[in-house]
Amino acid sequence: MPALRILLVGMSTMFSDIVVQALAAHASVEVVAQLQHGERVDVKSERSAPGLVLRGLRPGECETAIGAELLKCFPTATVIMFSTDSRHAFVHRVQAARVPLNDVTLDRFIHAVLSNIAPRNGVDVPP
Repeated sequence: MPALRILLVGMSTMFSDIVVQALAAHASVEVVAQLQHGERVDVKSERSAPGLVLRGLRPGECETAIGAELLKCFPTATVIMFSTDSRHAFVHRVQAARVPLNDVTLDRFIHAVLSNIAPRNGVDVPP
């Protein structure tokens, strides 16, 4: 069973650990890289590209523009960006421009990933 490949950008270690551990309880996951804002990721091939990009937003950043830019880099991935306080998340995909998750909870986040992202990336999700 292939793992859900995750790229983490601009997220605190504690928050990214919580998110990755929560996903790992439901599906096989592999963290491709954990980057700070401004760092570049070197993806050698489409097989090594992430299926999920998680990015923390900084104050004043435009999630729509950043989501579009990340989708240009990773067109097969789903991009989820978290507001600065991590209470809201925005899901970007090539097929659907944006899906807001207002007052996001860990359960709602897991549901969004497992129902929308994992199956598109060949990850088998147990019932």
